[in-house]
Amino acid sequence: MKSLSILLPLAAVALVSGIAACTSAPAVESPAHLWADNCQRCHNLRPPDTYDDAGWHLVLAHMRVRAYLTEPEAQAILEFLQAGN
Repeated sequence: MKSLSILLPLAAVALVSGIAACTSAPAVESPAHLWADNCQRCHNLRPPDTYDDAGWHLVLAHMRVRAYLTEPEAQAILEFLQAGN
């Protein structure tokens, strides 16, 4: 009976820890990973200096719809590409 009284609190802690892990927010991908994961599906990756800021803005405005990017994802990719040109 003593071992049961020790195991029950440990099981409760494990259960709560598992639930907390399942409900935590997913890790946010870095802009570089978003760029590689989303753009490389259909394109050879271009260096960020391929376009100027306005050019990347135009590309992302078009591709956001086609690649089903969320606004935060598109903004992160855009800032990443613009920082490299």
